[in-house]
Amino acid sequence: MSKPSYRHCDVRDEKQVEETVNYTLSKHGKLDILFSNAGIIGPLTGILDLDIEGFDNTMATNVRGVAATIKHAARAMVDANRKNRLVDDGQNRKITNGPQFFYI
Repeated sequence: MSKPSYRHCDVRDEKQVEETVNYTLSKHGKLDILFSNAGIIGPLTGILDLDIEGFDNTMATNVRGVAATIKHAARAMVDANRKNRLVDDGQNRKITNGPQFFYI
């Protein structure tokens, strides 16, 4: 069994997401599960005072980041003909009181 490893990844940057999945594949040989925990609250203002840059950052993290991680992890799993679990536990925990599960 290989030792756990860590790699920093800014999920707003799809290239970093792809590189992190590739790093995992090269280090461990496979990807059995994706547990995505990236999520931020973002600006807490009314619409009249909304900071659009802060809103864009929130959407890039919580929506695009989730899509990018699922996209690249699922590709690795499908390419390996693996049926595995993808778990997103970022911002959803605050909204739905629990993680969201995706099966491929």
